[in-house]
Amino acid sequence: MPIEEIPTLKPFSSPEYFHEENCSLWYDEDFDRGKRYVESCRLFGMPDYKHEDPRVWHGLLQWLRRHVDTYGFDGVRVDAAKHIPAAFLSHAAQPMGGPPVPTFYEVVHGDIKVVAAASNTGDYSAVYNYP
Repeated sequence: MPIEEIPTLKPFSSPEYFHEENCSLWYDEDFDRGKRYVESCRLFGMPDYKHEDPRVWHGLLQWLRRHVDTYGFDGVRVDAAKHIPAAFLSHAAQPMGGPPVPTFYEVVHGDIKVVAAASNTGDYSAVYNYP
C-alpha cells in the first residue's frame, strides 16, 4: 500500500502511526537480519504499525476488545506474529481487561524447530505454521 493510501485505514489514518518506509521484507535473506528488522520493517510492502507508540498499542488493544465483546468471538488468530513485538502480543490474549481471549499465533518458518521454539518461550500461547 502506498503511503498516500494510509488515510483510508481505520482507526489509524495517519502515517505517524506506522513505521517509515525505510526497509521492507521481500527476500528470504531479509527475514534473517534480526528481530528489530523483522518487527519494524514492512512485510512485503504493507504498512507496519508502530507498536512502540502508546496510541497505537492501546488503540489496537481497544479495537480487539471491542470486536471480541461485540461479536462474541471465541478466539483470535494473529497472522505474521513474529513480525509483531512479543511484548504487545502478550497483551492480546487479555486486551484491555475483561475475560481472556484464546489467541493463536502464526509463526512461519521452514524449520519446525524454530516454530516450536516460539511456543516454548512463553511469548505465544498457541503457535501454528504452514510449512
